[in-house]
Amino acid sequence: MVSFLSAMPVAGRLNSPLAEGAKMNSRLESVVERFCWVPLVMFPLIWGGAALAFENEPNGFRGVKAGTDIRHLKQMMLVKDSGDLKAYKKTTEKMSMGEATIDEVRYVFEKGKFNSAIVKFRDSENFNALKEILSATYGGPDFVTRSGTIPLRYAWIGSNVSVVLERLARDGTLTYIFVNVDKLLSEKKAKARKAAKDL
Repeated sequence: MVSFLSAMPVAGRLNSPLAEGAKMNSRLESVVERFCWVPLVMFPLIWGGAALAFENEPNGFRGVKAGTDIRHLKQMMLVKDSGDLKAYKKTTEKMSMGEATIDEVRYVFEKGKFNSAIVKFRDSENFNALKEILSATYGGPDFVTRSGTIPLRYAWIGSNVSVVLERLARDGTLTYIFVNVDKLLSEKKAKARKAAKDL
């Protein structure tokens, strides 16, 4: 699996907040790497100590609130089990988002708590339709990655969720990852204080 960060030019990586965000959220990156569903996860970024945000930042996906315990949900079918990480599909799922047709939706739970959703789709028409829906809902994306003039990836970075729309060779993914930036920063500082005792 190719990481977007590793594909960036070195000069663009050295001082990039993307690198810091990826380091800080390595635990959530492992969710995707271990399930191998998408080649990229865009993580919440910290710039000047403040989290970015976007319009109408969601606290869940399709009626499943971030942090919901799987035991409280009905009509969920286990499709992949990787220990603490488990993925489910709804037994009844709407396979469209506006004008876009989607192929699959997976809900990822870590230790039984909902923390990400991955939507798979095909062709550029659905990619463009989803981009219009997301832009209308959340405003313009925070980041756009292009190959020449062709957009390959849009990302909306919020304080509690990152939303990434990505076009692959013949298909694409829409990913929602729910993470509390303040909590992550507190954990990072706590680890730094603990490590400082070894100096």
